Amino acid sequence: MERRTGWSRLSGAQPARWALLAVALVVSGCADDSAPSLDPGLEGTMTVAPTSATPGQEVSLRFPSDSERGIAFSLAQWREGQWDEKYYLTSDGGTSGDYTPTWWTVEDRANRGWQQVLVSGPGPDRVLVPETTSPGEYLLCTANAVDEACALLRVTE
Repeated sequence: MERRTGWSRLSGAQPARWALLAVALVVSGCADDSAPSLDPGLEGTMTVAPTSATPGQEVSLRFPSDSERGIAFSLAQWREGQWDEKYYLTSDGGTSGDYTPTWWTVEDRANRGWQQVLVSGPGPDRVLVPETTSPGEYLLCTANAVDEACALLRVTE
């Protein structure tokens, strides 16, 4: 009786093929820092308008009608093929005047936090794109919701 494992199937000329495939994937990954896409599991969980904004601009966030979330959000920049969290944001809670949209950098997170506020419904919640945000592709997500919601945002000059 012959026993085969996942490794034994790579005998003979197969390791060379796998090595060539691995090198091709690594090289193509390093050379291709293409625009990010939203994880399919997060599609439709949040929309942002406008989808392209400038630093200091207010953007509106909408959610499915049964959505529950807080006023906390995170903003991550696409760099070198991965998301790099840069900012934490506070929304207006879906009602203009109840809370003031604010932000701070990830590095400035000591002694920071959010009020525990439950927001439900479709929004719109409003957040500010931080004034120090560099142009690029960003992922805007809820930071304290049971069910994470995210949307892509492009920041221009």
